[in-house]
Amino acid sequence: MIASSPSSTNSLFSAHSFSSSEDERDDVDPSSGSSALCSALSTAQETSPSSTSRQRPKPVSGPVFKEASNLITSIEPPQISGLTFIPSILSPPLCSDLVKCMAASDVFLGGSRDQVMLFGGRLECRPNSLPVPSSASTLNDVDKDLATEENLELEQRTRFRGLPSWLDQALESIENELRGVLEDEIWEESFNRKDLKRQVILNLYKPGQGITPHVDLPNRYDSPIVAVSLLSGISFLLRRRHRRISSSLSSSSLGAAPVLEEKEEEEEWETHRFWLPERSVLILDGESRWEWEHGIESHEMDLVESSDGTGPSWRVRGVRVSMTFRWLKSGGDVVGG
Repeated sequence: MIASSPSSTNSLFSAHSFSSSEDERDDVDPSSGSSALCSALSTAQETSPSSTSRQRPKPVSGPVFKEASNLITSIEPPQISGLTFIPSILSPPLCSDLVKCMAASDVFLGGSRDQVMLFGGRLECRPNSLPVPSSASTLNDVDKDLATEENLELEQRTRFRGLPSWLDQALESIENELRGVLEDEIWEESFNRKDLKRQVILNLYKPGQGITPHVDLPNRYDSPIVAVSLLSGISFLLRRRHRRISSSLSSSSLGAAPVLEEKEEEEEWETHRFWLPERSVLILDGESRWEWEHGIESHEMDLVESSDGTGPSWRVRGVRVSMTFRWLKSGGDVVGG
């Protein structure tokens, strides 16, 4: 399903509002947040060691586009139960602030790593307001001894222990911007589970990078899964395996009654590709979460259909950051458990 956008939204750290319009496009000039992150990444992009790549399914190699018609990306999501897609819903000020915070906190270590996983247990107390982190602030701040006065104060200012204050505030801002846009039940399941711990994963995708189709660990993570796209749009892949079973009549001996035999044949994939513009939110629940693999193909460009019927066109990928929010099942934060 596609949820509608509100007429205005607020930024993360200011009262500025933004009125959305149908003329907004995914290829607008980068915001100051984008420039800040790209600057922070530039020092290490060429020297980044391969051993520091994110611990997740191995990226796949992109195909040569000999049959481009088979790779066309739709601008509409597939009709899959449990899938909710809200295109370009988050306000530009909020997204700019998010990227600035990532750059100031150096979450990707100048581009030498491309994945950060954070875990948060819910706290009773929470802040009224939170500042943008200084350039000296890092994710390691939250891992220091909580007995220090600084970290005791930080703990009191967050809703989820273990999450940096800016990320905790970002999550709350995303929740607020989606309240009233999503159906109440979907919003509650996505953002208001009191019984489970929160897990956040930040992924950095440089142009051409992808991720092998997979289902997020079913024994560790509950449903739904919420994914936020920042900086650049991308073609998103969903696929489900089908096994064909053929039946035939055969007899084991002359004159014997025929026997119905079933033979499992080759597997077939039902595949959908649709466009995730920057500032979009994707929620996978139910069938879309448990029965469909999701991934990103390793291309530097995506062939995307047009909204005016003029035919598909190539879109060059830029640097993209995804924020994925998941609920940890009981014991899901225990390594080796």
